[in-house]
Amino acid sequence: MKKCFEKVLRSKFSLLIICCTVFDFSCSNIYRTKPETIPAQKIQAIRLAQVIYARKHRERFAPDFNELAKEGILDDLFTGEKPIVNGYIFEMRVTEPTNLIPAFYSINVDPQLTNDANTKRIRHYYFDSTLETIKFTEENRQANANDASF
Repeated sequence: MKKCFEKVLRSKFSLLIICCTVFDFSCSNIYRTKPETIPAQKIQAIRLAQVIYARKHRERFAPDFNELAKEGILDDLFTGEKPIVNGYIFEMRVTEPTNLIPAFYSINVDPQLTNDANTKRIRHYYFDSTLETIKFTEENRQANANDASF
């Protein structure tokens, strides 16, 4: 039994099936998460898109959301200077690299103000190209690099 299992695991086809199953499971969990985790998932998507973009463009980050969407590496929901996605306003700032300073980008995600009493979006999120984790605050202000990790 053990030899049979090892043989199956070694085959490339089995590895592909395992990867697809894990990917499908992780994607299906996105739809079951709490609303406050959606901005963090979107930030991760932007982070990945910027990494892909930088690899293609000599370590320069995309200057805005439109450029990432145009390249086909970010959802078309992210268009405009400050796109609103799932009730959150996304804002990105990018600094071009110099001889002394590497390229830099930051992302702020803030809840859209609404008059709906049922809306419970209170977290503000922050991420930048130097951080390992997303930062957040529940105070009524934009989050920054010094806030708690998500």
